[in-house]
Parts: sequence; structure tokens; C-alpha cells
Amino acid sequence: MAPTEPTRRAVLASGVAGLTSLGGCLGRSSADPVPPGSDYPMDRYSPGRAARVENALTPPESLAASWSLSVPATSTPPPSIHDGRAYVNDWEGTLFALDATEGTTEWSASLGDDRAGGTRPTVDDSGIYTATRYGLFAHDHDGTQRWHAEDVSSARGSPIISDGTVYITYVSTVKAFDAASGDLRWSRKPGEAYGSGNVTLNRTLAVADDTVYAVRERGGYDVPDVFALDAADGDELWHAGTNLVYHRPAVTPGGDLVTVGQRQVEPDDPDEHIDAWDVVVRWSDDGTPAWRTELDGYRTYTQPAVDGERVYAPTTEGIEAVSLSDGDPLWQVGDGLTGAPVVAGDHVWVRVGDTSDGELRVYTRNGEAVATYGDVRARPAVTANAVYLVRPASAIETLLGDTSEIVALVPTSGA
Repeated sequence: MAPTEPTRRAVLASGVAGLTSLGGCLGRSSADPVPPGSDYPMDRYSPGRAARVENALTPPESLAASWSLSVPATSTPPPSIHDGRAYVNDWEGTLFALDATEGTTEWSASLGDDRAGGTRPTVDDSGIYTATRYGLFAHDHDGTQRWHAEDVSSARGSPIISDGTVYITYVSTVKAFDAASGDLRWSRKPGEAYGSGNVTLNRTLAVADDTVYAVRERGGYDVPDVFALDAADGDELWHAGTNLVYHRPAVTPGGDLVTVGQRQVEPDDPDEHIDAWDVVVRWSDDGTPAWRTELDGYRTYTQPAVDGERVYAPTTEGIEAVSLSDGDPLWQVGDGLTGAPVVAGDHVWVRVGDTSDGELRVYTRNGEAVATYGDVRARPAVTANAVYLVRPASAIETLLGDTSEIVALVPTSGA
């Protein structure tokens, strides 16, 4: 399929004052173009979903919008950045390829009918892979559709590409496709062998060291909830049961699997709410827990970040950091609900607050607050030269409809 003509234009953000806090501010006035060399190619940055970026921007005194793209829905996922382009799935059914430095639209392509929904694009040198309710799409870098797998309509999470294979979850199933041809390499229902084929998997997979890690979102407590599958053929390597639900997996740079799940306690009175706490588990290579730590916060459904020293878990209380070596609590910061953090260089970047009025906050890896920048709906993509994110549209645009902006932020002159 040839790429379609652009249906929206990238525009310069302008005219609304920024916010200031802790020495940081985010302006809507136009700024310089984004310098080349920034990459953030998939959700949580890497196939292991660690959200660990080594070469990253140091938090400046202030950020301003270099360019922005208006999109029609608040639920549009953040962009992915690869080789000088920003790739955006606008939730309405269009994939955009933008010049990452100027914000101009290079091409756009259809991902199904209107309201197709979908996930953050996953990009590498071989192409762009995007999941929507109409299936999994593969595009070449010129916008040509290479293949379309319809049998994973309503795919739940952003796909992973690793060593020429695309992995994705589909309700209770993990599927692996050949990235070049779209041929199905294998398909597995991890819970089926235990008499519970209806186990719903979390939409996020993690892939590292030739292993696919799939975790249970919900289902019966009498079945395993963490599965390690051979990346080559889908055969089970090990499984484990923790009596946790709503797991989120991440693999550290050293290859250690960490999951954050919920321990839920049913109330004695059916009119009372279910008590739930977040629990961090570090796993040994044979599928046994190396340690298990209960957090203060609860009822969060988003991803942790990990580096070689700590696990950074987002909860209703803020960010809670625990030691990777032994699970001991190290620090807790914040004053409420947070989004999925990104460990970028020596700092942790995270959305604080809900998606309608959240702000972008930055801490050191020791938990010291550094800066706060205003207005963000979703987790940021922090690169070497810019921060890419989704934020509420300007006041005038919001009056015309519930819209958002994809925006590239750069340090302001003199910052």
C-alpha cells in the first residue's frame, strides 16, 4: 500500500504561558529545532521494557516546544523516535512519520477505519510495527505497508521487535511473527496447560536473552502468573505462581527479570472495596523469587523502570525505589498517582497526577527533586537532545474538541 497524503500538519506551538516549579518551566512558545541524534524507538525504550536510557538530556532550567502536532484524541500514545523521525499513531487510525527535528509530516498511512485505536509504534531498521483493533501492521520506512496480521485484532500492547521477530499479546495468547514476511512463527496460550485458557495476559511483554516474559493481568488464583517462553519457538522454560495480578515486567540491563504485581485481599463485607498493595519481585533464572517486597502504594497498573541498582515503581503514593540486590526500600517521593517512569542518564522522569492535568517531574536516581515542567498526559520519551510527549492542547483548541498535542521539547536558549 502506498503512503497516503498527510491529513494533518505539524504546527509550531505558541502563545500560552508555561508553568514554573522547582526551577523548571515548560513554555508553549516556539524554540529552536531539535538537534539530530535522538532515539527512543519503542515503548519503555528497549525489548526488555527497562525504560533505561543511557545517553539522555540533562534536565535543563526550562523547556519549550520546538514543534507540535495536533491529534484528535486524549488517548493518543506517545511517539517513538528512530533515525531522525518521530512516529505517531494518532488513535484515529493514522500512522504519521514526522521529521524529528522540524516536526514536518513526511508521510502518513492508514491503520484501519476511524477510531482504530492502537499502541505506540515500535521501530527499528527493518520497519515500523503498530497494533490497533484492526490487527498488527508492518510498514517500511517509506510508508509502504509490508504486511498486516488481522488475526491479532484488539492486540493489547505495543509490539516488541527483537532479532527479526515481532512479539505481541492477544488477550490470553502470545504470538511471534517474522518481521520481514509477517508469517506466524509460533502462538502460545501460557495458561492453557493449567486448565485456565481464559487467563488474561498483561498487554506488556518483555523480551531479553532469547526469552519472552508474559505475565498475568487477571484470572484465577489457582494458575501460574509469570511465564518464561523460549523466544525461538514459544516453548515454556518455566512458570511461577505468586497470587498476584496486574503484573508489569521489566528486565534489567544485567538480565534480571523484575515484576510489579498486586496482592489483593477480598473484604469481609462485600460492600467494602478490595484492599490491594503493589509487590515487587526479582526472579532468579530458574523462576524462583530472589526476593519479594511489598510497597506502600497500591492499585497502579503501569510499568516500573529498572537500572543496575534500583527498581523504580510508580504507585498511588508516588515513586518508590527499592534495591535491586536485596529488595530493601530505599526512598519514596511524590504526593500522589504517578505514571510510568523513565530512567534517563542520572535522572528519573515521570508524569505526576492524572492524564487530564498531570505535570512532568524529574528526580535524581537518589530521589532528590530537580525540576517540574507543566502539562503532560502520558509518559515521556527522553532522548539525548529532546523530550517528546503528549500534552493537552491549547485552550482555544480544547474548546473545539477534546484534543491533544504531540510535542517535542528542547532546552530554551540560555538554559
